[in-house]
Amino acid sequence: MSVLPRSERSKLSQFYRLPGVLLLGCVVASPSVAQSSPDPDQVGQGVFLPAIGGTGGSQFKAPCTSDKQLAGFELRAGDDIDAIRPVCVTASITGSGKHETGPTSLTEGSGLVCKNDDLYCDTSVASTALAASNYAVAPGWYGGIGGHIERLLCPSNTPIVLGIDVRAEGVNTVTVNNIHLYCGQAVADQGIGRNPSNIFDAPGDDRAQQRTGSQRCDAGQVAVGVHGRAGKWLDAVGLICDAPRVKNYLALGRVGLDSPVDSSRKSICDAAKSARARNSPAAPGLERQCAASAPAPVLLGRVAARQPADPAQMNICDAAKSARARNSPAAPGLERQCQAAIDAQAKNELPPDE
Repeated sequence: MSVLPRSERSKLSQFYRLPGVLLLGCVVASPSVAQSSPDPDQVGQGVFLPAIGGTGGSQFKAPCTSDKQLAGFELRAGDDIDAIRPVCVTASITGSGKHETGPTSLTEGSGLVCKNDDLYCDTSVASTALAASNYAVAPGWYGGIGGHIERLLCPSNTPIVLGIDVRAEGVNTVTVNNIHLYCGQAVADQGIGRNPSNIFDAPGDDRAQQRTGSQRCDAGQVAVGVHGRAGKWLDAVGLICDAPRVKNYLALGRVGLDSPVDSSRKSICDAAKSARARNSPAAPGLERQCAASAPAPVLLGRVAARQPADPAQMNICDAAKSARARNSPAAPGLERQCQAAIDAQAKNELPPDE
């Protein structure tokens, strides 16, 4: 396969320029996959900043899913940028206030798929180099198959895209040649640095016409996707901006322990009080747990008397002793009666048992 002159903007990678080289690991896909529209479930609200670049190609829209924001791009690039794929991540704030992002999903392999369910897509059977026309970029990519994969991502300490600088150039067709990223956190209140956080610069051409532009998401917003125009190359690119999509996790601290029983009851009951104050639906359940954790009450009152012996066999003095042993309020009266009986017996006025 011969190499077309730069003026024709041919940017097939060196892989395709070597005759007789096999492309291994193809995946069968229909031609429409390469430039497919985004899944409707992925399309969310956002502000589309004007695309910067040339006028060629077809429009594409690539928003992140509703729980993610833009962390950068994967690019197919050679002399210029042939294709682009947005890289999106989740963002969260831990209970300790630390900002974290989820893992990035990056392209494995060549990032190309076969257009047709054709025997020639199986290189182990074809045993010959396949024409570039048999391939397209994989789903999620927008642009052409030329060049090789480059990754343009925000650094870990500022992982979310806030703005870009773009330069497009071309002799006959103007396409994107340079992208500079400006990055920050997934928070609403922050500034944007003067210097880019990461850059990709393809080789320039002094003969080419140039178009440049800069765009930043408005205050309170971050990038949540990308859009533009693409065909054989990446013709133009712009950001989609929206409010940060961040998950906040509350810290649940430990309660200091005075004693195993008291601390348990204190933590549950305090949680019940707090839930009741917030009118939380968890309040009734916590209140029941609080009540169940309370120690069993000690009943204070009269103690049931043991079944008395035969009244004929218990005189007033025995009754007084029993009442005193029980600390009964009747004890003083019974003791007085007992003493009176003893005194009467001493004077032989009454028998002691009457």
